[in-house]
Amino acid sequence: MLLPAALVAAVAAAVLGTRLLPGGAPALTDPTVIRVVLGSVAYLVGIALIGLALGVMLRSTAGAVAAVLGAVMILPAILGTVLADSWSRVIEVLPSSAGDALVTTGHVDGVLAPLLGGADFVAWVAMVLALAAVSLTRRDA
Repeated sequence: MLLPAALVAAVAAAVLGTRLLPGGAPALTDPTVIRVVLGSVAYLVGIALIGLALGVMLRSTAGAVAAVLGAVMILPAILGTVLADSWSRVIEVLPSSAGDALVTTGHVDGVLAPLLGGADFVAWVAMVLALAAVSLTRRDA
């Protein structure tokens, strides 16, 4: 149910965005637009899967919501402020930064390339789901 909803939301946002942008808006069939729309869907579904996995591990809906919001929105901002510039690579591989790579249209400093960011994001999702599976089978077997 999440995948179709995410796809509809991403396509609707792309259609509305191209209508609202002044004259030079890219066409919906532009490869970059298609990549960004599909990247948005992948990011939404991936974050939902991370939330599901954290809910399984924590056995708490509120705890999972707080953990996902903290990891996606608060942790990168705190690390960016506290850590030295030499640690910027660490911030680039966090799930939120990897997700940013899926939806950026050009090169941005501090953001991975789209393919590398997508692979990093998939690795995060797979790792958290694997930890949830181990947690579920050991605790509730």
